[in-house]
Amino acid sequence: MKYLNYKGASDSWHFEFYNKEKGENVKFKLTEVVIKDVCYTVKGWDEASNSAIYSNDIKQFADEELTVRSKGGELVKGIYRDIKEDILSAGGKLHIKVIGIQAWEEIVITLKGLNFFQLSEVLKDLDKATTKLKFKGTEDDKKGSVKFKKTVFEAGSTIKEGEGDVAELADESNIPF
Repeated sequence: MKYLNYKGASDSWHFEFYNKEKGENVKFKLTEVVIKDVCYTVKGWDEASNSAIYSNDIKQFADEELTVRSKGGELVKGIYRDIKEDILSAGGKLHIKVIGIQAWEEIVITLKGLNFFQLSEVLKDLDKATTKLKFKGTEDDKKGSVKFKKTVFEAGSTIKEGEGDVAELADESNIPF
C-alpha cells in the first residue's frame, strides 16, 4: 500500500510516497482510481511534544467522535464541529482520505485545505460503484502572496467488471505484464 501526499508548492505539484527500501520520498503518477473507501482524519504537528498529530479515521465528521493524539498523549476528543478550534489550536487539520486501487496497487490519498474541498465536491456527485476518480492535473492558485498548485479531480472512466477487487491484488496471475 502506498500512502500518497500532495506537494503543492509552486515548485512541486506532485503526489509522492515514502519508499522504505530507498529511504526517500518518491514521486507517484496518479491517474484514475477505483475508490474503495472515503474517510476523514486529523493530521498535523504538535509543537508542545515535538511530534506528529494523528487521529482515528471516521466516515461522517458531522456525527462521529474523533480522538486526536500526539506523542504527548490525547489532545482533544469529540465531534468535529465541537472541537474544530481546539484541533486547529493544537496544530492539526482535518484531512480527507481516499483509499483506492490504481493499476493493481492499493493507494491512500490524503488531502487537506482547498484540495480537500475540491475533492469532496467531486466525490459528492461521483457514483463510486461504477466510476473511477480521475486526477486531471493541477491549476495555479494563490492565497495572499503564496503561490501554489491545487489539485483538479473529475469523474473518470467506467469501472470494468472485476477491476479494483482487492482479492485480485493478492493473485499475481491477474497482473497484466
